[in-house]
Amino acid sequence: MFIWVGTGIFMSLPLVPIWKTVPITEKADYSAVKTTVADAIATIKQHNASFERPVSVQLQRHKQYLAYVVTGSKHSKHLVNAVTGEYFQFSENDAESVTRQVFKIDQPVLENKLVRHHNTSYPYGALPVYKIRFKGSDSDSYFVNPTDAKVHRSTLLMRIRAIAGILHDFGPVRKLLGSDTARWSLLLFVSILAFIGTIAGMYLTLPKRKRS
Repeated sequence: MFIWVGTGIFMSLPLVPIWKTVPITEKADYSAVKTTVADAIATIKQHNASFERPVSVQLQRHKQYLAYVVTGSKHSKHLVNAVTGEYFQFSENDAESVTRQVFKIDQPVLENKLVRHHNTSYPYGALPVYKIRFKGSDSDSYFVNPTDAKVHRSTLLMRIRAIAGILHDFGPVRKLLGSDTARWSLLLFVSILAFIGTIAGMYLTLPKRKRS
């Protein structure tokens, strides 16, 4: 229980990741959008014969231009330039370029890979993302979201906090038992114990009454 309380205290530290992007100087000109949603989906199907049905379409800024972000029923994501109608893919090189521009990094790359599942270094957030590490600061990891070209830096302290969060809400229990109900039951049980322990501790600190 002490570990559970300790991880809860550590989780209260203000270490929320901040997603940054390349500075944009010009306002978005939505009147320049000529491509329709139907055209964007048709373009995606031309480049991806196995594309499943779309479940969501968003029009958003992607670096310096407007783009349709189309999500398929199997969670695949595709980008189409909303002005030119051109289909494009956000590559490893694009992720590296954005990271260097945002954080002013000159060191060579140690790692650049696509992350499709959450883990201790990236416990929550959009998927997939590119994970990049640079020489000279290999304790820091940079995660780039290909759908909006935003990037955030994950420090060692942030990752320790993430692990504390996983332990605090009994994430391993869900993986071991394959049941979220068991995890919530254990979390509720420990919470009740902590509450009872707090009340008992407060009671014991009260001054004892003299016996008559």
